[in-house]
Amino acid sequence: MIDEWEARAEDAADDDWLPMVQGAWSYQIPTEPEGDYPIPVWYRIEFEVEDVPGRLELLIDGFAGIEWRLLVNDSPCDTAPVASGLDAQIAAVDISGLVQAGRNVLAVRLLLGGPTDGLLDLVKLVGHFRVTPAGAIGAPSGPARPASWTDQGCPFYSGSAVYRAPVRLPESLAGARVFLEADAGDDVLEVTVNGEAAGVRLWPPYGVEVTDQVVPGENTVELRVANTAINLLSAQPRPSGLRAAPRVVIRRAVELEL
Repeated sequence: MIDEWEARAEDAADDDWLPMVQGAWSYQIPTEPEGDYPIPVWYRIEFEVEDVPGRLELLIDGFAGIEWRLLVNDSPCDTAPVASGLDAQIAAVDISGLVQAGRNVLAVRLLLGGPTDGLLDLVKLVGHFRVTPAGAIGAPSGPARPASWTDQGCPFYSGSAVYRAPVRLPESLAGARVFLEADAGDDVLEVTVNGEAAGVRLWPPYGVEVTDQVVPGENTVELRVANTAINLLSAQPRPSGLRAAPRVVIRRAVELEL
């Protein structure tokens, strides 16, 4: 997620780059633009790559103008945009072949049709990677841990993740009830046991009875956790995912004479 960049009018001097944030270009320059619209404007964004991912896409989101053109490390990107799968109004462009290890520069030329045009939203790069502590694109992390995705290099990930693990239960479950207890914060949790749906929970407590799905001995438990779109669309590293290791709890009825 990139929230700061530089911009200048195409006919300006090369040292006239101005710092920009999301929003209309004309509202962030020190004086009224010279000439009439449409005005071609270049935006320049830098990002660091420690490990080049197999696929890296730029989401075309908030590019307000008559037309746009994209360069990565001074090389034109002619790949046709495709549907991103995130939103009907957001397309994605594959820039994988133009990215290199180290410093990268992404440049967008926008032909602005009026004073409210410009890069109106955050610049979003998506792919199979993690964000390093230094803010660079790095290699994906290893097996998932029962901790926030933010702590595992995925602070801006919006979507779902599946946790899968084998669980061995006692050979005798006669008269017992079996529950799976998890902590998914305030995300959506779906539980599947041995390929059968066991339940969905939208808020705490995230306890699901799995008595009808489990068998004595080996079982396969899957927990699918889905968060909201705010991490990606608004660059808010909202904690998501399992917060702690889930538990399988066996409960048996006990009769007491008083």
